[in-house]
Amino acid sequence: MAIISHHLFNRQPVLEGEGSTLRLMSPSADQARARRIVAERADGRCEIGISQVCLGAADTIHHRRKRRFKDTIWSVSNLVACCGDGVRGCHGWVEAHPSLANAEGLWLFGHQIPQLEAIHMSFGARRSWWMLDDDGGAHDVSL
Repeated sequence: MAIISHHLFNRQPVLEGEGSTLRLMSPSADQARARRIVAERADGRCEIGISQVCLGAADTIHHRRKRRFKDTIWSVSNLVACCGDGVRGCHGWVEAHPSLANAEGLWLFGHQIPQLEAIHMSFGARRSWWMLDDDGGAHDVSL
């Protein structure tokens, strides 16, 4: 299966196929809703913001709990707008450092539920520990 396009704000239809057969896929309603809410929450900025790694603008969405866990794949609390592409920027750092990222709530293991796990990230102009909800809210839990 070949998947093409993974942009946060301008989600393009996805080309998917096996062998020589390709078909045009459009994002699900859940995916489109989640991407819109995360984009609004991030306001164009990388929410991860790792010092000396961050490129500033959000390019992609990172799934805190991996996509193979279908029950949370498009839960807004499972998604973080970030810079990079899984190899560079904050997205790349998270993918390359799962244990360190887990300590920051950026990478969740299968038994961890996104709505119940705090994340160390930037929300608005404030970097803190937040609990994310599925409506696009972030609740400061560091106080």
